[in-house]
Amino acid sequence: MKTKLIILIISVLFAFGCGNLSYEEGKSAPDMPAKVYATSVENATSSADKFTESELKQSKKTQSNDETTTDDKIEPKIIKTADIAMEIEEYDIIKAQIYSNLKKWNGYISKENETNESWRTSNTLIIKVPKENFDTLVAVIASAASELNYKNISLQDVTAEFVDMQSRLKNKKETEEQYRTILKQAKTIEEILRVNEYIRQLREEIEATEGRLKYLTNRVSFSTINLEFYKVYETEYRGFGGKVADGLENGWKGVLFFIVGLANIWPTILVFIAIFFGLRFIYRRRKRRRKTS
Repeated sequence: MKTKLIILIISVLFAFGCGNLSYEEGKSAPDMPAKVYATSVENATSSADKFTESELKQSKKTQSNDETTTDDKIEPKIIKTADIAMEIEEYDIIKAQIYSNLKKWNGYISKENETNESWRTSNTLIIKVPKENFDTLVAVIASAASELNYKNISLQDVTAEFVDMQSRLKNKKETEEQYRTILKQAKTIEEILRVNEYIRQLREEIEATEGRLKYLTNRVSFSTINLEFYKVYETEYRGFGGKVADGLENGWKGVLFFIVGLANIWPTILVFIAIFFGLRFIYRRRKRRRKTS
């Protein structure tokens, strides 16, 4: 039993020595609980001869082959983004066509902002579409423009980050399993608490790495199209006479607005009139009494 524990501890230490991929940059692997292996560490050197030079070379060769095989199987992870701005002739028709094409190519709108003004109607969309349909949908949308202001396409290669995070995740999970094995052999409450703390830290790092991988996978699987399309309306030029007519019309509207306002507050006006005449009556009455006296 003691020999198995020594070999297990040496294996964990050997895994730590192969690299710090199991931890975030700037962090070091936490020390193993002292009381779990204090006695075993004293004999670690004498037991290290179990790992012969040939075994180490074979282990490194196998690891290298595994990494090469993994790299060969990893397809490029590319995040595609398009920015398009265009003027269109028939707003409602083009908008309906865009929605129809989104349904056809399995895309969806994650955000929309439509603005209506007297001289212009515009719409800004953030579109998500499967990566295999990205190029087709971009071409279809751009073809509907009467004037294409700009069309920018950017590609972000995250393959290296993806592979690195997968490797980190694998190493973290392997280290977590090793800690759980040690936890089963812990005998005191202090040992159990310390190992559980290491497991908790590893579990947080594993969940964070899994979340980042999920985010990258979603960004790669669904490309983004930032689209702005708008319709500009022609405005009629009005000369001096037209401006005078507009002024008279606006003045008349102001008079009507004033009359309507008075009609809305007529009860308040009656109250003020009653108060005014009441105070006037009281004032004159007091004035007459003073003259009489």
